[in-house]
Amino acid sequence: MNRYVFSRYLLVLFVGLCLNETYLQADKQLEDQFPPATGTTNGKVIAKYETELKEIEQELVTLKLPVPAEFSLADDGIACLLDSPYFAQFRSGQKQYRFLVGRLVIINKSDVPLELETKDIRLHVNGKEYRIGERTELTRFSSFRLGDRQYSISELKPAELLKIPAGQVASSWVVFHGLPAGNDVPNLTLRWKFGQLAFALDASLQHRALLRWRREQIGPYGIISICTIGGEINTINIGTIIDDFVTLATQNMTRVIIQFSEKAPRVEPHLMQWLQRIASQAGRERRRIRI
Repeated sequence: MNRYVFSRYLLVLFVGLCLNETYLQADKQLEDQFPPATGTTNGKVIAKYETELKEIEQELVTLKLPVPAEFSLADDGIACLLDSPYFAQFRSGQKQYRFLVGRLVIINKSDVPLELETKDIRLHVNGKEYRIGERTELTRFSSFRLGDRQYSISELKPAELLKIPAGQVASSWVVFHGLPAGNDVPNLTLRWKFGQLAFALDASLQHRALLRWRREQIGPYGIISICTIGGEINTINIGTIIDDFVTLATQNMTRVIIQFSEKAPRVEPHLMQWLQRIASQAGRERRRIRI
């Protein structure tokens, strides 16, 4: 078991997520799952995202990592999240591409209304900057999953302008396509400004925290590793699991056990299938690690 092996499995995941599916058009039911681009004062919606911010902060404190200002309302009353992210790879002709889709959510508890032109949002990946993509032929053939449904990216309608009145929460789709192909899950950071106030939303850190991944080693010489998933798995934080598997492969592990806590939400079928594929293949490798 080595980095090549797990990278190969991850590549299968990225390609498989977007191929051989029935594409469904985005609809009002999809849009109604998120705050509108013009903001809302709905208490339940605001409470939902405030709860998520607290969960992220608590997990980062547990991991002894600093809490970025973007995940806290304490200082300036402004916080942001990338909801329902989908990072995947697909093939078009002889080439492979990657894309990122997600719902950028901004919570404004300050006294000042905010506005953001979505065209000014940038995605930073491996030291390179990407703009929100315009519709091209590529977007006709790429899709993303949300729950048990598949949606075509070409049917999404990102807002041109996000308006977040004081005391409200607003959101919009962000779509970055044409990203370079690869076998890893790189760091994904969204950057923009409200006037002179710069924001850098580390989506990878956010979803690593929401995964609530734990690992402990037991048995003689710590040869058995027990890994616990306490949160939600998605196509971003699944990279945390891969990286940890690679670390375990360099140690004298004979068995890896993955379990889910009672509070962990249901894993979407396509991600569970990938985990099962890893479990069935890992024990056949030369190192004989069993998952």
